[in-house]
Amino acid sequence: MAGAFAREIVRNGGMILDATQATKIMIENGKVTGVDTWEGRTLHSKVVISSLDPQTTFLDLIGPKDLPGTFLKESAEAWKYDKWSYYTLHTVTKEMPNYKCDDPWANESLMTVVGFDSTDQIVEHWKHVMKGKLDHKLIGGHVTCESYWDPHLVRKPGGHVSFFQMHAPYDIEGGWEKKNKEVEAAILEKWHKAAPNMKKDNIIMTLGETPEDIAIRFPNMRRGGIKHGDYTPMQLGFNRPNIECSTTKTPIQGLYLCGASTYPGGMVTGGPGYIAANRVAEDMGLKKWWKPTKLMEKYIRTYG
Repeated sequence: MAGAFAREIVRNGGMILDATQATKIMIENGKVTGVDTWEGRTLHSKVVISSLDPQTTFLDLIGPKDLPGTFLKESAEAWKYDKWSYYTLHTVTKEMPNYKCDDPWANESLMTVVGFDSTDQIVEHWKHVMKGKLDHKLIGGHVTCESYWDPHLVRKPGGHVSFFQMHAPYDIEGGWEKKNKEVEAAILEKWHKAAPNMKKDNIIMTLGETPEDIAIRFPNMRRGGIKHGDYTPMQLGFNRPNIECSTTKTPIQGLYLCGASTYPGGMVTGGPGYIAANRVAEDMGLKKWWKPTKLMEKYIRTYG
């Protein structure tokens, strides 16, 4: 649906942005007129859909002088980011991880939790993360062998790519430049304990992606925030990202929002985009070729 919707939007004079394209959203007389792009082009459009966080959209790409009143500026400046981020260790191996356990499906699972032996360990791990620390003895996370599910990810037959991902602080004590290799070694030790074949003669290559790396690769994921913003009472429901924009439409004519920082949030995968697609199609007079699922129809009957 996403690709077809994007093509239809463009055919009707609209535009969909991500963090890698725009340097400025152009506003004239309270209306969107297009965007300036990083390569120096100006693209004219009567509709712009932003999947970026509110600070990037309203403060960086628009600016206070083009915001109606003060509420958007105040809302964007007050936006709180996630209290934690992710550390991901990517691996290239000759063999896929082979787990030492009594579950015959462990090797074929989409996600395997490694490192935690008790609820107390998980709680202690979280306490350290919230304090900006990582205790190597408590490290644990989830593992996915991506190439098991998508063999096209590897070019050499028989090889595999996997990742070990865990919650981690953005501002880690000592800094990520110093801690990166230490954390990687601690993860490999835990991983090897759970899957004995995850050792040096099997591992071809590793790459640790820190929360700082996430923020560099995805500018809209400030502080490595995977949800574009914290889940607090004032940033949930109709407050996400603010009361005036929680229905996708903004007070700026032609500007719409979607993405993890809008209702219903990043943990409802596809939800913000689906809501935005419906609203934009209705406002632009486009024919919807998609239909709500049965669960959506039930929700509309119940709460609509």
